[in-house]
Amino acid sequence: MNLLGSIYTTQIVLPEMIKNNNGTIINILSVAAKTVFTNSSIYASSKAGLDYFAKVLREEVRSHHIRIINVFPGATSTEIWPKESLNKFSDKMMKPESLADLIFDVYKTDPSLSPEELVVRPITGDL
Repeated sequence: MNLLGSIYTTQIVLPEMIKNNNGTIINILSVAAKTVFTNSSIYASSKAGLDYFAKVLREEVRSHHIRIINVFPGATSTEIWPKESLNKFSDKMMKPESLADLIFDVYKTDPSLSPEELVVRPITGDL
């Protein structure tokens, strides 16, 4: 669903954005698409696939003033993590609310600017 869900959603909203000659698509990927982590091959592949889908699409819709922003968050304290990992590492993980605030700030930038990639990691680095 990481890849296909985003592609299908984009297919639904894109025609209206093209018609309106503006829009913003924000994809939430993962640093796993940029950094090798063991035991994450399928997850990382789906996120990396979405990255390249978005890069190509960005060039295809640029003339319609549509921004496509790929966000690559590092470890964030969400339910995707096993409880044992959350218990052990949550103090080193980013808070989802803080990440959401940052993404919203990027979204609010002047629409003539296209922030294409945002890599965000906990201040202490990857787990």
